Amino acid sequence: MKRLLSLSEVQEQQVDSIFTAFSEEFNVLDEELRLAQRDTAMSEEDLVLRMNVSSQEKKDLKALRELELKNLLGPEQLLIYEEQIQPQKPQVLHFGIHNRADCNVCKE
Repeated sequence: MKRLLSLSEVQEQQVDSIFTAFSEEFNVLDEELRLAQRDTAMSEEDLVLRMNVSSQEKKDLKALRELELKNLLGPEQLLIYEEQIQPQKPQVLHFGIHNRADCNVCKE
């Protein structure tokens, strides 16, 4: 990422601090989920709910991290980031376990 985007030294430090901060938050969420899974007093329904909430929290954190990263980048860097590093997923929904590299829908 650093090489492709030709990040300045300041940008590199900011990117590192963003990833470090969010990594800590992801670790906290993972630990909370592990504790919930080991809790014998928690019902199955509560555990499933907690897992769903945790999954959504992780999605939200990833989106926030992406937003913070994009705010650091200049226009040219942002273009490279969106095209090569973090391309958008296809909007078409399809099912089945498959190789995304060979899937005609995923390639587009």
